[in-house]
Amino acid sequence: MSFSDGSSGTCTLSNTRASYTMNVPGTQNVRRARSTLNYNCTTKSGKTATGSIPSSVEGEKIAASVIFIDLGITDYITEKGRTYPSSYVIPIQ
Repeated sequence: MSFSDGSSGTCTLSNTRASYTMNVPGTQNVRRARSTLNYNCTTKSGKTATGSIPSSVEGEKIAASVIFIDLGITDYITEKGRTYPSSYVIPIQ
């Protein structure tokens, strides 16, 4: 995760499963969920940004569910078939 202006700072990330505080730029492992990943960030110069990152269904998980006649039931219950982008640039204005 990084800021669009190249600055550094901190972000609080949260979804329905967990909440995290991280330094930006940087990476953070997050628990998968159907909900969006909300962020609330502050740069070292005091600029703020809030928003959300949508989760999506992994295509490979859908195909495997159909092939193995699971029909996605396990992934639906555990939410392990969901994913967030591996990198994201937070717009700072």
